[in-house]
Amino acid sequence: MARFDLFWAKWRGKRKGDFHPLLFHTLDVGVVARELWQSGLHEALRRFFVSELGLSRRESIAWISFFAALHDIGKASPAFQRQSEPARTTLQEHGFQFRPFSEDCPHGIITTHVLPDILRALSEAEDEAGGFPPESGRALGLVVGGHHGTFYTKKPGPRQRGEREWTDARLRLAAELAKFLRVPVANAPRYSPNAAFYVLLAGLTCVADWIGSNEQHFRYAPKGTDPEHYAKCARQRAREAVKALGWTGWKPPASVATFAELFPSIQSPWACQRQAETLARRLPRAASLVLIEAPMGEGKTEAAMFLADYWAATLKQQGCYFALPTQATSNQMFNRVKQFIGGRYPDQMVNLQLVHGGSLLSEEFMELRFRTYPEEGGSLDDQRGNMAVEEWFLPKKRSLLASFGVGTIDQALLAVLQTRHFFVRLFGLAHKTIIVDEVHAYDTYMSTLLERMLEWLRAVGCSVVLLSATLPAQKRRRLLQAFGGQEPTYSAGYPQITWVAGDESETVSFPAVQRRELSIHHLDGSVADLVERLREMLKNGGCVAVICNTVGRAQEAYQALRQQQVVEPDDLQILHSRFPYSEREQRENLALTSFGKGGVRPRAAVLVATQIIEQSLDLDFDLIVTDLAPADLVLQRAGRLHRHENVRPDPLNKPTLWLRMPDWTDDQVPDFGTYQRIYDRYILLRSYVALRARKSIHMPEDLPIIVEEVYGDEVTWPSLKLKQAADVAWNDMQQAIQQEKSTAKGNLIPPPDDPGEPREVLEKISRNLEEDNPDLHRSLQALTRLTEPSVQVVCLVETKAGIALEADGEEVDMSIRPTAVQTRSFLRQAMTITDKRIVFTLRDQTVPSGWKRTPALRHHRPLAFSEGKASVGEYVLRLDPELGLIVDDECPVTNG
Repeated sequence: MARFDLFWAKWRGKRKGDFHPLLFHTLDVGVVARELWQSGLHEALRRFFVSELGLSRRESIAWISFFAALHDIGKASPAFQRQSEPARTTLQEHGFQFRPFSEDCPHGIITTHVLPDILRALSEAEDEAGGFPPESGRALGLVVGGHHGTFYTKKPGPRQRGEREWTDARLRLAAELAKFLRVPVANAPRYSPNAAFYVLLAGLTCVADWIGSNEQHFRYAPKGTDPEHYAKCARQRAREAVKALGWTGWKPPASVATFAELFPSIQSPWACQRQAETLARRLPRAASLVLIEAPMGEGKTEAAMFLADYWAATLKQQGCYFALPTQATSNQMFNRVKQFIGGRYPDQMVNLQLVHGGSLLSEEFMELRFRTYPEEGGSLDDQRGNMAVEEWFLPKKRSLLASFGVGTIDQALLAVLQTRHFFVRLFGLAHKTIIVDEVHAYDTYMSTLLERMLEWLRAVGCSVVLLSATLPAQKRRRLLQAFGGQEPTYSAGYPQITWVAGDESETVSFPAVQRRELSIHHLDGSVADLVERLREMLKNGGCVAVICNTVGRAQEAYQALRQQQVVEPDDLQILHSRFPYSEREQRENLALTSFGKGGVRPRAAVLVATQIIEQSLDLDFDLIVTDLAPADLVLQRAGRLHRHENVRPDPLNKPTLWLRMPDWTDDQVPDFGTYQRIYDRYILLRSYVALRARKSIHMPEDLPIIVEEVYGDEVTWPSLKLKQAADVAWNDMQQAIQQEKSTAKGNLIPPPDDPGEPREVLEKISRNLEEDNPDLHRSLQALTRLTEPSVQVVCLVETKAGIALEADGEEVDMSIRPTAVQTRSFLRQAMTITDKRIVFTLRDQTVPSGWKRTPALRHHRPLAFSEGKASVGEYVLRLDPELGLIVDDECPVTNG
């Protein structure tokens, strides 16, 4: 009879006997899964598992912990045990055969293959009339065996999994686990045809394994430890580990709060917020999707927060994830969410994460992180408050597991891409409220990913709030259908809230906070015209934003305005993406100080910027000058006009938009030049037609009308030549759309209701796309958006002493792994370069050996400047202190 202490799960060093037995490690993971169920998971997810298993709660928790414990049953095999020569020798002495084989076999493959037979044998031994459902066993083998991030479809060879003595040993080991975990093997769970059940079980198993493998909490058992005694110790260690790692502390509110209670600083809620509060009480007690379409400044964010809180109280959702389009918008929202949580849960410990690649550069996030883990000598209890950044959740793959998170939409979209551990992200999102902001900003590729994500969010019990300025009818319809609902047969009128839940749906409208008329004036697009008009317009003062579609145009406009001294030098600013992070941050803060809410506004000032200010900064201007862009984005930019209560000089006391547009006559087609490298030519043509004759826009009623004029099915072209050009552009766009959809579908996991058994659905997920390696070919990357090839560089200074961060700084040794403080310093000098002339040359450079061992820097290249210049291949780069990066004295065309 096999002795369980002969099989090892983890080995420290090569000394005989210095290992953690397989029985004990599987017990560790099983009791962690049980403790997560009892203390870490919230009620909605527990109800889901119970419903799918068709058992009582007590029986369900036993089976779930048993499934998780069996994740490493494949380690009881020659393929795994032979990796330790002392263990192999001992096992051979006890009759276990090791036949030679050439190809290695991960133990997850063996678990996948042998688990169905083990489950069936255990249940049949107790009840000959019963037995484990075969298809359920095959699906469980796939998800439990995939705990290292990949679902295996390959079968192990007989020499890799072992002969009869190995099969018997695995069965006895499983029976021993079932005894310790009190599994009612005679009462097998029913077969669940729900793919979401298996995906969430895969996530729970993986998380339990990560925690159960933590040697700080689960120390190696001394040789000869009694299994009964160890089982008792493991249960206590699991409770301590789950608590210490930050899985406990927050509970959903016991009762519903009113909007006024949640936001006491808002004396008079706006119509959007009042409508959300009224609507919430009419929604079915089930996962729902709510789409709020309203102009900027209508209070959509607070309305979404109210809905998330309402669902936490009524549906016992597991928390909330706020998904935004950029890192900058995420950073701003993080502070708002932090303030909201601080007021809502003053007596609970809430784990709040900022989830994106640049989170280490957020001062608010790092401040909270340092309060969670104060420096030596600090008092944890005194400094921590009621919020924490729990360290175990910091890797982005785990961050969505936290109860509350704010981050980019990309981190959520990775949950439906064929990446390793995608199911951990889905498990983290399950039964949360997911708020997606700026939905109108996503292109065909991202929208296709978003639609698949909505399918899975519905399947895993999430409620969703989508926020948008306005959407084309076709896009609105696709989003609602993706969540399993249908668009209401009528429109209530803009602005509006639409909700779907199951077969029910409704649209309700509400009055806008502001109704105003925007005057539109057209410019010819030349810099000379812009300079002269602005000089005249600013005679009495005023604050102006000049928004350009490319960094090159922004630099050109800035230089012309500076040379002509349209405003005082200190009152002329430029902001775009081609500055190192620290410089860009300073410029953003200066813009907020000058043009933000509560800032000190200059008498006359101009901010020249790219489209990064469309979404990321809450700024207010007396006049907006913008390049022609897709009409919905033009209207988004116009949302920065008269945004706050400020005194406006004449003639800027009426909101005015200057639109820089190319000339057009019946004999020629507009030349969009570099714009169409960024925006689709067909959409630019339709935007041109929609806006060229307009002298004013009435907000908000004209907003959906203009959007439909650009994206709807009907269009009237003012000339045959323009129509012919548009037909060509339309065909090009359709080809691009189909290509984007095809690329997206090739990268996505199947939908949860894909035809076939759940096992067959999950077996299709086999690509293992890389989620964090921009150096790979695009076909191997888990792309959340289609962008131009890019490379991240760290701008350094070449001094006499060597390479330094600053001109007078100390030499940096990039062969040594940097500390956390040094890593932040490097990242603050980083920027992303997209210029095709130099991207691939920079990519070919070797990443310093010290940086390769640092996740935040492992794909960055150092770029050393001497007297402000650096050579890359045949090109010279200049890091101008005013203009930012310039290549070869001419500005390349990139999306700002």
